[in-house]
Amino acid sequence: LKDINERKAAEKALSLKEQQLQYAFNVSNEGLWDYNVANQDFYCSPRSYELLGIENQRSISIEDWLKLLSNNQSSSINIVEVIIDKGVFERIIKTTDKNKNKKWLHIKGSAVESNELNKPLRIVGTLSDITERMKQEEEIVNVVLQTEDRERSRIASDIHDGLQQTMTT
Repeated sequence: LKDINERKAAEKALSLKEQQLQYAFNVSNEGLWDYNVANQDFYCSPRSYELLGIENQRSISIEDWLKLLSNNQSSSINIVEVIIDKGVFERIIKTTDKNKNKKWLHIKGSAVESNELNKPLRIVGTLSDITERMKQEEEIVNVVLQTEDRERSRIASDIHDGLQQTMTT
């Protein structure tokens, strides 16, 4: 009877932790991806599919997922190779959604299990939509550039007017 009660308590605690983790991911609005290098199993959370513009949440291979992330990139992204080499991966990519709108994604990944040779066996990461943040940063850069242009024009005008007054006297 004691073993049954301990098991029920452990199952309840595990269920609570799973619920907390799910709540945290819902609040963070991030997608999760998980790749088992040894057996090539690849998992994407529903939010990851949504961020990538995949409507039917079909099973996807790591190769197809990497192709989706490489959309509109000058070079293909091989997260797995980078993580195998360095242990971690982090990059911001610019892509387009299904409506051809510009979208910025922040991808992170890390080896969470490795073999005795320190080669990754399992890689886990997140995918975030940072489009609004990037738009705000672009707006700030544009405002700074416009301010600098106006200031350069004002200084050029002041120099021109000063030279003109000097030449007339």
